[in-house]
Amino acid sequence: METTSAHEQNSGAESKTKSATAMNQPFQTLLNGYRNGNKHAKRELERILLGNIAACKKELSEKRAALCNTLQGQQEVSMDSPASGIRLEYNSDFVLLRQEIQVLANGLNDLMGALGRVGAGDFGFCSNCGTEIPCERLELCIQTDQCLKCKKEGEKSIPKGCY
Repeated sequence: METTSAHEQNSGAESKTKSATAMNQPFQTLLNGYRNGNKHAKRELERILLGNIAACKKELSEKRAALCNTLQGQQEVSMDSPASGIRLEYNSDFVLLRQEIQVLANGLNDLMGALGRVGAGDFGFCSNCGTEIPCERLELCIQTDQCLKCKKEGEKSIPKGCY
């Protein structure tokens, strides 16, 4: 069985995909219908993705609000100092929230891309090699656009220490 990369697991949408598809027809049936040109299956995939997009946007908005609150709590305005500016103290909460926001934003972009691929008829096919992405991988990570082989090859080409 194929697995997902760390980015895909943390995209904010992966867990929502499972819950969204678990309440609907089995994902394999849905995917097969989509691949065979079934318009109902296409609409159902779009509905699932739109639900995941809405959930991701909501979570992203909440994290951004938390980041603003963290920043407001950390500002120290010093009118007496020569610089008389704002000094931000970056602590672990700030850094963690920024990372979470970036992961969610990436996940949202991935979900939007998946929705576009459904409309174009390319959903479920690897953007690199064109092979069908296994249903198990798509069910775990509906926004993926690569088979596991291409995903792993792409990660190998990134030099260590680069993100």
